[in-house]
This record gives sequence, C-alpha cells and structure tokens, in this order.
Amino acid sequence: MIDRFLKNFEHTKIKLIAGDLPFGTYDLDGSMLKQVATESSESVNLSESVKKINLKNEVTRDQYEPFVGAGVGALIGLRMFGILGAAGGAVAGHFMMSGKNEVSATFELKDGRSFIAVMSPDMLSAIRAISKC
Repeated sequence: MIDRFLKNFEHTKIKLIAGDLPFGTYDLDGSMLKQVATESSESVNLSESVKKINLKNEVTRDQYEPFVGAGVGALIGLRMFGILGAAGGAVAGHFMMSGKNEVSATFELKDGRSFIAVMSPDMLSAIRAISKC
C-alpha cells in the first residue's frame, strides 16, 4: 500500500537542478509543469513550449540507501510512538528510500530558455509524448 502511494506521488514530480527556470520541485498537471507552491510559482505548458529534450544520464541510487531510511524511520517512530512506532517507521523509511532509478535530461524551450531536470524514466517518457519531442 505504501509502495503504491509512493509510486503515484513520484511519477508526477520533477526536480529542476539548473537552468533558466527557478530551481526546485515541479509537478506535472496534464501538460502543465507547475512549480510546487513558492513565492514565484512558475509554470510551463510542455505541449507548446518544448523545442528539444536530450537525455543526459541515468542516476542510480546507493544500494544501502533503503537501510539508512529504515534506520532513520525507526528512530523517529520510536521517539514519537514507542516500540510499535519504531517498526512502522522502519518499514516506511525503507519504502521511501528504495532504489528507484532516475534520469537527468536537458530541456530547450522555444522562447530560448533551457533547464536540466531529474525525474523517473516513466516521467520522461510521458513528457516526450506530451511535447512530441
């Protein structure tokens, strides 16, 4: 159940790490790429604005990351809810940090702006379908 929830959450998120748009987390809503609520929320219509998409590389997570997440989750759960909370926190931490691969890609927009983003491979496929690139 937790894994299903995290899959749905993760497949709509994009992290902008460099470029002409404000850095941070963006959410894909239809064909609109919207910055998660900030002071200057930026949005881009991907179906009309994308000129070119280049896949840069695949980012793999460390194989020990889920175990670190389980340990941190257990400590937080123990502190807040006792022994049962530690068990629940360990499970939640493990699932949240499980090694899902990500890709980085560069995007060139028709107005001359460009940016580098990190996302799941499924999200990149969806964006390519939306933008027809």
